[in-house]
Amino acid sequence: MKKIISLITAAALSISCMAAASAARIQSLSEALDKDEIHIIYNDTPVEYEDAAPINTEGRVMIPFRAALETMNATVDYDEETKTVTATKGDTTIKFTLLDDTIYIDNAGEQSTITMDVPMLVEGDRTYVPVRFMSNALGMQVGWNGDNETVVIMDYDEYLQQIEEKIPNLKKLASYDTAKFNKCSIDMSISGSAETFVGCTAVLNALMKDGKIGADGKIKFTSSTFNLDESEINVVLDGTTLYFKTNILENLEKLNSSAAFLQLMNVDGTEWFSVDLEKLGADAQMLEMLEMIASGQVPDTEAYFKNYMLTEGDVQYATTIMLATMADMFEFIDSKIVIEEKEDGYTVSIDITPEDYAQLLGNPFDAPQLSIKARTDVTGDIMTAEIEAAMSDSANNGFTIKMTETAEVAGEDETVTVPEESKDITALLTFPTPTIPIGQ
Repeated sequence: MKKIISLITAAALSISCMAAASAARIQSLSEALDKDEIHIIYNDTPVEYEDAAPINTEGRVMIPFRAALETMNATVDYDEETKTVTATKGDTTIKFTLLDDTIYIDNAGEQSTITMDVPMLVEGDRTYVPVRFMSNALGMQVGWNGDNETVVIMDYDEYLQQIEEKIPNLKKLASYDTAKFNKCSIDMSISGSAETFVGCTAVLNALMKDGKIGADGKIKFTSSTFNLDESEINVVLDGTTLYFKTNILENLEKLNSSAAFLQLMNVDGTEWFSVDLEKLGADAQMLEMLEMIASGQVPDTEAYFKNYMLTEGDVQYATTIMLATMADMFEFIDSKIVIEEKEDGYTVSIDITPEDYAQLLGNPFDAPQLSIKARTDVTGDIMTAEIEAAMSDSANNGFTIKMTETAEVAGEDETVTVPEESKDITALLTFPTPTIPIGQ
């Protein structure tokens, strides 16, 4: 999960995620939520409490302390004489005394405390603790969904590790060196069977070198409502500045669909424009990833993903559903990958049939018809890939994608040329937040 490897897995994943999966994890979550009780979900797994169900008191979900901590895969030790509980997970150790409201935390030597705003309580022979405080003390994100009475607990490090262990083929692909392929050409076509869509063709050539990315291509779009003549586009990314030149807008003007915008920008199709992505509010980590790719480095997509998911505040139940769907998809794709190693490279192939996809969805009657055939071959310093994917619904509306790619190592004299002059339109694309006077 730490390398950008192959168009095979990228295409398969993006196409597969167009439908809502109901594979193992999603089915498990759905079945658990059908029960009329308070639910605890750890990462993407419903937690079953056979002898002591969670209770809700003063707006806090409480569960027996040992069950709460062991649910989060912590090692628990209880001193009967002092009534002290010690729980350890990774570099974090927490201690508290039963019926006391203070949790003492040691996170890799850094000491801190948390004071619970809801006291522990004794129910029968069990001491209940608020699950939110236990989870936060161990460094996990917690959320509550009142609609289905569900507590969501997420440990992203553990979750990503669990997924990685279940996708050996994708993990093996990630071990291959693909960053060296910094020059590529892509030929893609999309054809549709729906009445409103006919097709699209695109050709792209790209170079990533010396901290810059340059690309040029041609695109043509045809439909029942309008035709976009073959249009050219040139793009250069240098640091946080994106340069582009295109006659797409000019071709759209012929259709009277962008005349006002063209007049505003004064576009003639031969002029370079520039946008400062940082000023435009682009994500800092995404810009860092692009910079690393442009420099021939492999970005840590796992760290980026974790940081993206770790937003401030509570984790959302929808996040759990998204992660469970993603994990099911990754496992599904991994099971279809075949890797053949050879002396000077390797070959990767994937074949997904409509029957495979129907089985993944768990609904073979209403499932869309999806098929993917792809093959990537790496021989020395040349990588080639071919992909053909098709999806259709019960009314035979759908599309087919065909794509071929050739990637290689750029020559020493090849470089990305940054435009000497450009029209900065950053301010034009920046929409300031309106200020509303207080009291009016």
